[in-house]
Amino acid sequence: MKPSRPRLAVIPFVALVAVAPLACSDDAGHDDDDDGAGGKADDIDTTFESGIAVTASSVQALQGDLSAVVPAVDDLVIGGGLATSTYLRPMGPVGPYGPIGPYGPLGVLGPVGSGAWTPQTVIGLGAPWNAFADALTDVGGPLSAKGPLGSKGPLSRAYWDALAKSFATGSDFVLQLETGGLFAPLGPLGPLGALGPLGPLGPVGAHGYLADDDGNWTTDGDCHHDDEVGICRTVDVPWKAGQKRTYELFERYGEAFAAAMPDNDTSFMVEGTINDGPDVFVSNNRTTQAVTIVAFGSWTMYPFANAMGLLASSALIGYATPTIVPGIVFPFNLYDHARSFDDVDVTVEVELDGRTVATLVSDTTDFVDWVHVQVPAGAVLRTHVDVASSWWAPWRAVAAEYRLFVVGSTAPLVNTRVAGPHQLTIPYSSL
Repeated sequence: MKPSRPRLAVIPFVALVAVAPLACSDDAGHDDDDDGAGGKADDIDTTFESGIAVTASSVQALQGDLSAVVPAVDDLVIGGGLATSTYLRPMGPVGPYGPIGPYGPLGVLGPVGSGAWTPQTVIGLGAPWNAFADALTDVGGPLSAKGPLGSKGPLSRAYWDALAKSFATGSDFVLQLETGGLFAPLGPLGPLGALGPLGPLGPVGAHGYLADDDGNWTTDGDCHHDDEVGICRTVDVPWKAGQKRTYELFERYGEAFAAAMPDNDTSFMVEGTINDGPDVFVSNNRTTQAVTIVAFGSWTMYPFANAMGLLASSALIGYATPTIVPGIVFPFNLYDHARSFDDVDVTVEVELDGRTVATLVSDTTDFVDWVHVQVPAGAVLRTHVDVASSWWAPWRAVAAEYRLFVVGSTAPLVNTRVAGPHQLTIPYSSL
């Protein structure tokens, strides 16, 4: 593992977060069924003392020792019942072969992108389909109260509590998918969830808008809440009877356009290429929430078929790193995990009232790098994306490209119900 860069103004967190409303239990914070709890674009006037952050580096630093995580993490029994720490290995779900890596649904072979095979491309070929989107909502579609953004969907804590109870064991495993958890980027608040690019707010969503050349969502009619004519940034969704929430739409921006945006929000993705130095993107938090940022290299050394063979052989040995690549593959059929992917690092500067209060670094060599952080309304996140190293093979013909995902949680899901040494504290009020 390469040396970690300095982590400024970030303190290792080894006990339960006390008193701070932002990092308290769900009972003391926003009720996700509360009439006053807004969506991602609503302003929440909240005063708090500190927040927590989790990075791929802070999770990797545990080296599989979960004994200090609170509540204690039960092993999730599926099939043979592997220990939870097994899933923190490089070949596991937080590594490049997992669902948040280049081979998963967020990668170039997934539904989002400019390839001829992607649903986004098919959707983009048509005329604006606002009327059809409205019709879907009227009959209980994705943007209705019965959809994934409503009170019965995965943005409700009750949904996840019910899911946890469905396991004979491993109920505390499910908590690790929530705010502050070991697997937060894999859960409902990450890019795989309803608020990300694969959900109803994104490029394959049910909002009925079309993307322009820069990635803005446009319409020939009216937008929800937005003053800017023709460009839509938010959408209203019924929560339950008599309630609604406002969510930021999820855009797929070009690199140059996103880097130049001073007013970008916390719901977008970027496809970029690293040339000289890191790319920097600004995110403005309009509400108190948790923000999850994930980045990985778009192109890999091994094609999908070989990769799945590697993953299958790894699963047979408890997700340990295999030594041989299935099939006849250069170089000499030996597998080098760290050199099979472009190593993309993520650094997030958290700014509040014009001051940098924390610098969060995720610079692993064998995980997908990500940062997950609680932030107050008005905070600004500056995300630096850099390619630390690139894989090489005789057949490589593409540049070091990456995909970046930024997903805000909405205010009702800002609180954490877990704690442990994988978490870092950000002292917002003391600096």
